[in-house]
Amino acid sequence: MTAPEQPPAGPAPDATASAASPELQRALRLALDAEPGPSSAVKRAVLGRIRAEQAARRPRLQEQFFAWLSAPIVPRWAPAAALLLIVIQSTALIQLMPGRSTPPAPVTTRALATATTRMRVEFNPQASAQQVRELLGSLGGRIVDGPTPAGTYVVELAAADPKLLGEKLRAARARHDVLLALELAQP
Repeated sequence: MTAPEQPPAGPAPDATASAASPELQRALRLALDAEPGPSSAVKRAVLGRIRAEQAARRPRLQEQFFAWLSAPIVPRWAPAAALLLIVIQSTALIQLMPGRSTPPAPVTTRALATATTRMRVEFNPQASAQQVRELLGSLGGRIVDGPTPAGTYVVELAAADPKLLGEKLRAARARHDVLLALELAQP
């Protein structure tokens, strides 16, 4: 029995091929450039024949259209139709999106109503309507009942800080030209 042949010791085959590669490529290029090529008349004849065969194989427009419409498994027009359908649906969804044309509804709180203060007020008969309106505006109040047979009105004051409300009432009691009496009313 003989031993299998061993490759000669030395650089790896890839290293040798890559080192010689530029020299071999140059030599190959020079050898191919030296080879004679076909004449220009032959090239023109071959290219003309190729064009003629392509023109003969090209189907007419009507044949292309019917072939396109009658593709056996997946019609060639199906992707275009699917894309058109997606565009139409997207446009419809954008147009029908909520909030585009109508502003959102205001937030309604569900807390308990703030407590209001009711006062029984007797106005000075010499006070003008303008003076009464100014006094009610400074108090943040409105007339909710009256006049009673005694000539009193019930005025409802908007909820406010008790300290601020006390200051407003003291200022109103000092206006004797508009008020004759001011006292808390029963709820």
